[in-house]
Amino acid sequence: DPGHGALRRCGNYNPRAACATLQAMRFIAFPALGIGLALAAAAADFTPAPQRFHQEIARRWTSQDRAPTGSVRLIETTSDGVVRVFVGGQWHEFRAGQWMELAALRPSADSQFVFADGAGRAVRVPVPWREVRQIARFKTNNFLATVRALYATVEGKVEALDWPTERRVHQIAVSSNGVLHVASDRGLFLRSGKSWIRRLIPDGRGRAWAAADVLGVAFDAAGQLWFACKAGVGVHSSDRTRFYEGKDGLPWNDFTGITAGPEGEVWFGTRLGAIRFDGRQWHYRQGPRWLPHDEVTQIAVDAQGTAWFATAAGVGGIERRPMTLAEKAEHYEQEIERYLKRTPFGYVAEAPLGRAGDKSTAQPHDTDNDGLWTAMYGAGE
Repeated sequence: DPGHGALRRCGNYNPRAACATLQAMRFIAFPALGIGLALAAAAADFTPAPQRFHQEIARRWTSQDRAPTGSVRLIETTSDGVVRVFVGGQWHEFRAGQWMELAALRPSADSQFVFADGAGRAVRVPVPWREVRQIARFKTNNFLATVRALYATVEGKVEALDWPTERRVHQIAVSSNGVLHVASDRGLFLRSGKSWIRRLIPDGRGRAWAAADVLGVAFDAAGQLWFACKAGVGVHSSDRTRFYEGKDGLPWNDFTGITAGPEGEVWFGTRLGAIRFDGRQWHYRQGPRWLPHDEVTQIAVDAQGTAWFATAAGVGGIERRPMTLAEKAEHYEQEIERYLKRTPFGYVAEAPLGRAGDKSTAQPHDTDNDGLWTAMYGAGE
């Protein structure tokens, strides 16, 4: 019996004990085989539950896409899905999968800034375009922020708001009832009438958050106030305030701004990547796998939840695409077929890239581990 031979080779061979062991193994094996066949038969009639999840897919646009390159100053999305970016004094628009330059929004001089209002009409303001850092909108009102000044435009008329020039503006946001908030190096302020009121947010532990050097401010889909500083992030609602620090999972704190998404998610731009918070988990996106450049100047989120990034090296985006596990597996199968498989026998191994992040430069080659990698790939199928 081959089983006895195997036991004999292990040493300490006892024929009676060996027979008992082999019979016990057969006793276990045959029912297990029956159970396995029964499960396989049941699985043939099994219909899996819906498995769609949101797969994050990153993309960057380059000059080959006719996209603007270099440091992107401003980025915004419209209700009809159009994306506009401001680079080097010129607006560019991404519509229906194509980038185009907007000649109608070109300033006539360096002392002028031109932008589109909510209806798409050009608004010209006597503010040097190099100084503009942000546009915030509320109904027909538009607010412009430079480093040291704030402006409001209503129906094409420009009003300089009396913001103290010794305060450095980091970001502005407008609440659902039209109140302008400013994150500055002197703290968080809101505009009431013609006055600026400092907004202090104590945490109940003797610390006054938002008292100085507030780096970002935004309002989310539920109307909650978010603010960011080096100490961490806070969110204030009508009945409570919550604070998040590194110990709570916050990945980084050198913020450049905050942007809210349509489903309650909040994005944070930093000088070292972007952060997404869905109310439960922090998601940190950094490096060329996700972004054209780690320094994120601004973020805009469209109605579908796609985040668009203005960075120091162009425009990027992260789409959250509904997908099943089967669809994801098929995607990877296609990637393997296109970039990793080689020879008529379908050998699979690693393929170094000639240029970082560019899959078209993949260079498959033979390796001493061809058999192992190919066997593992076959086992996976």
